[in-house]
Amino acid sequence: MVSIYVAAILGRSFSVLPQARGLVTWGPYRWIRHPLYLAEQIALFGFMLQFAQPWSCLIAVACFAAQLPRMHYEEEVLVTTYPAYRAYMRDTSRLIPGVY
Repeated sequence: MVSIYVAAILGRSFSVLPQARGLVTWGPYRWIRHPLYLAEQIALFGFMLQFAQPWSCLIAVACFAAQLPRMHYEEEVLVTTYPAYRAYMRDTSRLIPGVY
């Protein structure tokens, strides 16, 4: 449900592959740079807890590890296209406000 809300906030800026289609800094993007990835990870960890098996934990951790380079690449694309993104990065956390 949260993923749908965040995707709606992105609107035409949403893309499957990292692209600079627009700079969104409102809604949940006021606090964190990647709320859609955070919502996906929370859902994935919920599924992991539902099964409570070692393999489900490995899948959840592997998916999170795969998202990290994607976040970095996406930020590089946005910094290159939108110079204001660098200031936005200084003011917001990547995934968890005040932590990361």
